[in-house]
Amino acid sequence: MSDKGCVWEQTVEKYGLYNTKLEEITCYEALQIVLHFKFQHVSSMNKSKEYGFFGHADTFKSIGFWVEKLRQMKIIPSYEH
Repeated sequence: MSDKGCVWEQTVEKYGLYNTKLEEITCYEALQIVLHFKFQHVSSMNKSKEYGFFGHADTFKSIGFWVEKLRQMKIIPSYEH
C-alpha cells in the first residue's frame, strides 16, 4: 500500500477531504495479519454472558455508523451515484 499514497492524495484533493496521509488512516500490515490467520477465527460471547456481560454491539450497525462519521468528518469521501 505504500505505493498508493499519491492516489490517496488525489482523492483528498478531488473530494475536498481533510488533509491526511494514507498511512495516518490505514494499517495495511495489521489487516494482512488478520486476513491471513492460519487458524479459524471464531468469537463467541458465551463466556462473557456466563460472567454477566449481556450488552452487545451490532457489528454491521457499528460499521455503518463509523463510515458515516468519517464521511461527516471529511476523512473519507461520500459515495454518490
